[in-house]
Amino acid sequence: MNRKGSEKSPTDFISEDESEDNGPVQKLPSVTIQKVFSQISDLLGEITTDYPEITLKLYCQSAQVIDKIVNKSDELEEIAYDFISNSLIVYQDELSDSDEKLKAIKLIVSTISHLECFDNDNYDTLASNAAQY
Repeated sequence: MNRKGSEKSPTDFISEDESEDNGPVQKLPSVTIQKVFSQISDLLGEITTDYPEITLKLYCQSAQVIDKIVNKSDELEEIAYDFISNSLIVYQDELSDSDEKLKAIKLIVSTISHLECFDNDNYDTLASNAAQY
C-alpha cells in the first residue's frame, strides 16, 4: 500500500513519554464516548438502505450499550433516543415484508421496555411512537 502524505504511521502516535529520541511526536486524538456513538450512528445511516434489518438491530443494540454505561450524561440519553428513533424510521420506511416488520417491532418494543436511560418524557414518547405500529 502506498503511503500518502496525510497518512500516519503507527509510530507517529507514540506519546512523548514513550518516544526514544524525545523528538516531537503526535499524541492520539481525544476520543469520547459521544464521538464513538456519533460515528456508529453515521455508519448505520450509510447502510440503512442496503441492510435495513441489520441496521435496525444495530440501532437497538447501540441504545442498549448506552444503557449499560454507568455515568450517563444527558448527551448520551439523547444519542440513545436517536438510535431508537432511527430504528422506528427504518421500520417505517425500509421494511416491507410483514414477517420482518413483526420481528422488528417486537425487537423495538422489547428494547424500549428494558432501557433505563430515558427520563419519563422520552420513554413515553418512544413507547407511544412504537405503539402506533
